Amino acid sequence: PTCVGFQDVLLGRCLQFTQIKGPFVQILHVQNPNHWLTVTNVGADKNTVFIYDSIDQDTPPDAVRQICHILKLQSPTLTIQTMKAQNQCNTLDCGLFAIANMYYIASGRKPETLNLNQVMLRKHLLQCIQNGMIEDFPLINSMAARVQPRDSIYKLHCVCRQPQYSGVVLDITCAGCSRGFHGACLGSLAANLDKKVFVCSQSCLLVAKEKIHFSN
Repeated sequence: PTCVGFQDVLLGRCLQFTQIKGPFVQILHVQNPNHWLTVTNVGADKNTVFIYDSIDQDTPPDAVRQICHILKLQSPTLTIQTMKAQNQCNTLDCGLFAIANMYYIASGRKPETLNLNQVMLRKHLLQCIQNGMIEDFPLINSMAARVQPRDSIYKLHCVCRQPQYSGVVLDITCAGCSRGFHGACLGSLAANLDKKVFVCSQSCLLVAKEKIHFSN
């Protein structure tokens, strides 16, 4: 499929990814654990992202932040579907699985249907780098262990379009729609509010005026 992404993974650590509006595939580096995984919206429903994680775990909050930063969805929610990816058999090969999963997604194939030969992944990738071209990774005929698929829905907030995180307060409320915003995201606008009424759009301004009129 025609897709973009493939951005420098270091951009994710400081939330500096370029926003993407079409099909994409991206490797992410996350903390706790120190880990690599692959995300994509190729073949996914609207406002949905697939995550290919070679560890059977809930989606790391760090990955959610990076996904939201890539997409900056204007929808109320984001759905992340953990795919039935192959489960790594050690603590060292997550990066190899992330690269292999990205390769197969970009090649129009579904990683969850393939059984990678984990023992051969590192040697194969080294050969690909030396040859200047990534080719199909070695497979096995037997069924490999898989992570459990799961769906998670995240409610998005503010202009940053991120979920609400523990300890991060939505400290400014729109007088029209009652949606919450982070003062830090609003920047100088928030700093100059003082005791003024905040509205996030022209339509909310009209609603706020009606509320003030009826309250008087």
